[in-house]
Amino acid sequence: MEHHERLDKALSRLYFLRNSEKDRHRRWLIQRTIEDVDDARISADEAIWEAKMIGVRNPAFDGDMVGWLDDDFDDEDDEEDRNT
Repeated sequence: MEHHERLDKALSRLYFLRNSEKDRHRRWLIQRTIEDVDDARISADEAIWEAKMIGVRNPAFDGDMVGWLDDDFDDEDDEEDRNT
């Protein structure tokens, strides 16, 4: 997981609010908010990872997990076929 300093601070404050809240319904709402923020952090980490992989793999289409070589790269076998 990536380090998210501001999300960590927000979660810390939410934990404090949840622990100091006396009303049961409000504690439940704060807990749900904590879970939503944590889920958003995981989604952001997954999006960052996917963007990095797209840059590394150079995929031909969305969802391509293999990737393709750049168009300007010529394989030696292709050059031999053209010369014969």
